[in-house]
Formats: sequence, structure tokens, C-alpha cells
Amino acid sequence: MSDYKSVCARCCFKTFIPAVVHLSFRVIAAVAFLLSTAVSPAQAASVAPTGHAYEYVAASNITWLDANADAQLMQYSGVSGHLVTIFDQAENNFVLGLLAGVSGSVWLGASDAQVEGSWRWISGEQFWQGGQNGTVGPDVFYANWVAVEPNNYGGIENYLSMFGQSISTSDFTGPGKWNDLANNQPGGVDYYSIMGYVVEYDLPTTVPIPAAIWLLGSGLLGLLGIAKRTKR
Repeated sequence: MSDYKSVCARCCFKTFIPAVVHLSFRVIAAVAFLLSTAVSPAQAASVAPTGHAYEYVAASNITWLDANADAQLMQYSGVSGHLVTIFDQAENNFVLGLLAGVSGSVWLGASDAQVEGSWRWISGEQFWQGGQNGTVGPDVFYANWVAVEPNNYGGIENYLSMFGQSISTSDFTGPGKWNDLANNQPGGVDYYSIMGYVVEYDLPTTVPIPAAIWLLGSGLLGLLGIAKRTKR
């Protein structure tokens, strides 16, 4: 009888325990996925129809270089951020929608600091070549400069900004329009004063929430099934 019990114990150890451990990892993975995607982080970001999330960060007087560094340290649903890149009018409109009450300018993720007149997003795409009479492209065929920009005023304006919602429209300003500014553009109360920056989070479009719930459920049912079989 003792030999029989010993054989049963070894069989149980070889089959039941690994199965439980395997399914437990499945359950833990599903729970981790649900927590990382369904639970909102401390900061409030807005998710666009494209699946990317965007967040306006109020930070008066911050330099472009500091905003760029800070954006990369931020996270949303486990995804690191970066200064926003804008590739079409719909995305520009969405970002502008975050700037209600902003009566100055905010930083976007582009610069021509490396080559004057060659405006590139921080992700590498060139969207503008030249000054105020330049042309779009060749990588991104969209730009939204205000009429007289970019003009590199004083020879030091190498960083991209956007005007907020709460400003008037003119040849020199306009809600959602772009402007080039110096890295250390001061804060204050006029249209060109830096009031913050916009962060973008490139959220993955992998396993949807329903699939994760199915994974969690199947793992729990598997554990229940093994438990029932061991009682027989």
C-alpha cells in the first residue's frame, strides 16, 4: 500500500503541480494585462480614435529641452511618453481640444536645431523645409504654421509650439496654429508665452480587453477542472 501511495504521489507531483503552476502563470498574466490596460494612471490622458493617448501638462516657463526630457519620463498604462508629433489635421484638432483655457503657447515635439529650415519631428520625419515660404515634406505632408511663420526671429527660434484655444485669430496667432520659438522662451501672459507641453503615448494595439478576460476565465476554469479531477 505504501508503494502504491508513493507512486500516486509522484504521479500527482509530475502532472498536477506543473499544470497548476502553468495555469497560475496564465491567470497572473491575464490579471497583469487587465490592470495595465483597464486601470487609469494618476494623470488624466485622453485617448484619440487612433488609439494614441495625449496629455497636456501645465508648466509655465519650461524650456523645450526640459519639456522633451520630462515627457520621456512620463508613463500612461505602462507606455512611456514623448512630446507630441502631429501628422494630420484631425490629430492637430484633437491636441487643440486639450488646450481649453490656454491663452499662450505649448511645446510640440519638433525642431530644426540640427539643420536650419529642416523641421523634423522627434521621431525623425521631416515635415517642413525652409522658412515662412517653405514647403511641406518630404516625409510628412502636413504643417499648420501661422501665416508669417516659421521666421527664426533673432536667429534662435528652433523649436515648435502651438497656440492654445483662448487666443484670437490673426496673421500672427490663431488657436491650434504653429509657431517657432527659442528654447528658453519665457512664460508670461502674451500669446507667445510658454504655458506647458503636450505628451503623446503610443499605446499598443495588441490583445483587446475581451480577449484578456477570456484568458483569465479560461485559466480559472482550468484550475477548477484540475481540482475536480484530483478529488475523484
